[in-house]
Order: sequence, then C-alpha cells, then structure tokens
Amino acid sequence: MLLTQIVTNSIYNVIELVKQGHEDVYLLGGKFTNVTGAILGFEAIEALKKYNFEKAFLGINAVDHDGNM
Repeated sequence: MLLTQIVTNSIYNVIELVKQGHEDVYLLGGKFTNVTGAILGFEAIEALKKYNFEKAFLGINAVDHDGNM
C-alpha cells in the first residue's frame, strides 16, 4: 500500500494513480477542459492555497512567444 498523498488537477493522472494502487489522491475543483483532461481556473488556484507540499512535479501546456504562462 502506498501512503503518499497526491494532489492533481488532471483527471487522467487520477485514473492512472488509482490503477497503480494509490489510495490517497485528491482532485482539485474548477473548470474541466476536455483537451487536456485538466481542472483549471480560480477554484483550482484557491484550492492549491490550502496545501503545503514537500515535493511538487509541475507541468504547463501553454507558453506565449514572450515566455508567459
């Protein structure tokens, strides 16, 4: 049994983590986007403020020509 708590904004991550035996997985609330399977928006950002992480793995799916995310 894996005891690590995981917080994600990706429904696809939740599905894969549960398949791998993780039982303590949290999905952020917010607007769902079908293109990436991610939860976005104000609600997701506010939910993140409630957590303190020991490790983080971050990804982005958009950067403009000036390097802004």
